[in-house]
Amino acid sequence: SACGSSTPQEENNDVANNEARYHDYVTNDFRMSVPDDWDTLNNFDSSYPDGLRVAFKNNIKDTGFTANVSVFENESEKSMTNEDLSQNELKNNSETLLEYQLISQEEITLDKSTTYLNVFEGKNSADSATYRFMQTYIAKGTSTWVISATYEATEDEFVVEKMETMLKSFNLK
Repeated sequence: SACGSSTPQEENNDVANNEARYHDYVTNDFRMSVPDDWDTLNNFDSSYPDGLRVAFKNNIKDTGFTANVSVFENESEKSMTNEDLSQNELKNNSETLLEYQLISQEEITLDKSTTYLNVFEGKNSADSATYRFMQTYIAKGTSTWVISATYEATEDEFVVEKMETMLKSFNLK
């Protein structure tokens, strides 16, 4: 049969039964769903951007670039809306990425408020590959949260779906 004869409960092969398993990653500030087979990184040296709270990366090691999701928290000078934050981030990305292209912008509900899920692509430098980015945003007072997935445009659709699930599961506590 198309479903195969193995029972999904006994087998943790996501590709075989096309069912990702997730766990809640919980901090004092937020929670989000993370695939069980992804690595969690939460110790960063000064070479990483300010505000990086945690990163999750796919466990596939044999590719040139590993798909990942990062959570950033920063302070803004003034209180802003999710829409303001989304537009600011799009503007910043369009100014800092080479060959920037907005692919889609979807209005979603995140943490009980309306925000955006933006997909765009660009290059970090002239000699780098073109990467695709999926981002969503929450502004709460002067705290701004950007949840960002980075992946190759040719990334497996199943991996892209996992990242979208992660972004859409983000909730502040």
